Amino acid sequence: MFQILADHFGVNFNGDPDSVAYSIIQEYGGLSVADFLIFFERAKTRRYVLDYQHIASRGINADFLFSWLDQYVQEKTDDVEEMYQKFKYPDDKIADEPGNVERLKEIRIAIEVKQRERAELLSRAQTLRANFESELYESVLVTQYFKFQEVEVIKSGDEGILFDANGNPTRVKVRQEVICDSGDPNRGRSEVLPFRVPKDGSVDRLVKRELFEFVTFGKSKETEELFGAYKNRVWEKYQDEEGDTVALVNYEMKHALTQVSAVKRSLDVVTLIFADLERKGVKGSPEQIRGYVSDTLQGFEQTYFDDYLPYCFRVNCPPMTKDEYNLSVVLEYLVSQGQPNPFKSLFE
Repeated sequence: MFQILADHFGVNFNGDPDSVAYSIIQEYGGLSVADFLIFFERAKTRRYVLDYQHIASRGINADFLFSWLDQYVQEKTDDVEEMYQKFKYPDDKIADEPGNVERLKEIRIAIEVKQRERAELLSRAQTLRANFESELYESVLVTQYFKFQEVEVIKSGDEGILFDANGNPTRVKVRQEVICDSGDPNRGRSEVLPFRVPKDGSVDRLVKRELFEFVTFGKSKETEELFGAYKNRVWEKYQDEEGDTVALVNYEMKHALTQVSAVKRSLDVVTLIFADLERKGVKGSPEQIRGYVSDTLQGFEQTYFDDYLPYCFRVNCPPMTKDEYNLSVVLEYLVSQGQPNPFKSLFE
């Protein structure tokens, strides 16, 4: 799709396609294949191109794609909200009222202006994050080997899982491709896969950032204290081990960062809000509860664009994505209410 888009504009794709694709999947893994197909078709129409993005001279590159994808995601969010608002206040009823046709037109224009402004803020935020991460990460290519072997799987049919006479799931052996080591005598095909790994000396900064965003919630002094205590524990754990202690410590901290990423993927802000309402015994119709959650998320979004991003730009601090920001805000509230912090437990 990168090459098709570049060919459409008659320019080159500037960058490592594998590395950029990997970064996009990491950042926008929630989008479906259909989303990406729609996005690239819309991108061909220059729908997301900002005034300062000159395709003819710079070609198609990672900065442009991240900026455009941010706008696509924002469009999806706005479309859902528009459908919700139309369900609550159908346009035809509003338009029937005298003088409201012009008012609706003004509202739509104002929304379009706000979307453009927010798209530019998202582009600036992505650039700031990219600059920060370029100092800390490097892309490496790893060869992964595969082989075929027999594995046991549960048999299923048109109506679901099949069971034997004793009521146990029926198992059958099938020939399946699995990952293997390079030295495996039965290895077959291989793929060269891009991975993003921390550079030497960057792990400390990455761990501190996660603590700052999801454990101390922006408190610098507490972050330093917590990180110091955590690293001392890791050093004590390996100080009597044979081998390179520094490498072992870095390996454990890299593993902690991997766990942080897994926790982020497992947590859903909407689910957390619903669970908190249920925990408090809040009563209301499904429509009222959905309305409350929608209003809450809109409040987060407003603060993200009006307060959080401008602050990050002023102090030159790489901002969280909007989803990360929402998670951090909800988590800080839940912790203040006595709920456990799943991120903090990773560093204790």
